[in-house]
Amino acid sequence: MRDCLSAMIDSVVNKDLILLKPEKVGSYVGLALVFETFTLRQILGNLLSMNSVSMATNEDSTIRCKRNLLNSLWEVVIDNCHVSIITSLISISMKIENRIRLMGSVVNSVQLKGDYKSGMITCYPTNIDQFIKSILNCKSHTSFKTILIDSASQLRPVNRIVPPSEPSAYVTTTLTLPVKQVSAILGPRGSILNSIRLQSKCWIKVHPSNHSPFISTKQSLQQVQITGAKENISIALIEIDRICGTFVCAR
Repeated sequence: MRDCLSAMIDSVVNKDLILLKPEKVGSYVGLALVFETFTLRQILGNLLSMNSVSMATNEDSTIRCKRNLLNSLWEVVIDNCHVSIITSLISISMKIENRIRLMGSVVNSVQLKGDYKSGMITCYPTNIDQFIKSILNCKSHTSFKTILIDSASQLRPVNRIVPPSEPSAYVTTTLTLPVKQVSAILGPRGSILNSIRLQSKCWIKVHPSNHSPFISTKQSLQQVQITGAKENISIALIEIDRICGTFVCAR
């Protein structure tokens, strides 16, 4: 029986798309989970052996595992399944990879308290149950376009946000991004960053990178610290997400 299951898994992981039908449903995950091939093999073996899922056709599948040919990873999209299946996916990924990766935006990375890089969020949760709740409450975020400004005279108030009167109403969010993306956010002589500051009314500080002779420039990371009212931070995050997305596509 185990040999037959292994042979079936060997067969399906050579495809670009794996469709699964869960035996029980009830939960939806708004962001695609990302796994390495070895991790996905373990996940499939666990779910199929426990009869939690079965192989499906396109019509009745609610779990789709799609191979990402760009970086040889698998993106798992869950439209509907039981929360126990999500728990299995997260637990196996933590056991093998010691991390959870999802496809999402900068805004999603803040919601999940993860690191954002090129559209992928990497999380290192310490409480699996709490993290699963966060995933279930996290919706896919779609950025909208905003117009860059050259001076304050171009600003036109739409929805005015009154700054909170108490300092305690301010919060701080820290993003960890690749140096090249931070450069795109800064813009020529800091012009783009200043535009974001004006639009969001947030204090935004760019910390020095962690670059060293032993770390390649592509792997160097840099922190961007944003402080302000929650509503204003959301404005800054949306604009940063738009810039990072444009930068990634243009590379």
